[in-house]
Amino acid sequence: MKFIATAPYELQRMFVRLMQPFLLSGIILIYNMVIESPTYISLFFGGFCFAVAYVMARYIRDGIAIRRDLNHLVHLQIVRWKALWNKKMMILLLHLQAQT
Repeated sequence: MKFIATAPYELQRMFVRLMQPFLLSGIILIYNMVIESPTYISLFFGGFCFAVAYVMARYIRDGIAIRRDLNHLVHLQIVRWKALWNKKMMILLLHLQAQT
């Protein structure tokens, strides 16, 4: 997949144009098989619902992980800012004490 993504535009177009008939034929074959009987319709619907639930669970899990990482980075930045602020305040207080 990485090879195709980094390939030149002309090769990507050629790959897509070669794969389109196979993908469309597969979709038509699956459609014809599914409408053949109520059992296949229910199996297809159940599989489709499972796939959607799986994708949504991964999306939510990855979103939580990203937010947790961002919160950790924000917390680290706040800690750094506080340390820098405290250091500047100490320098200012020492400077003011030295003047008196």
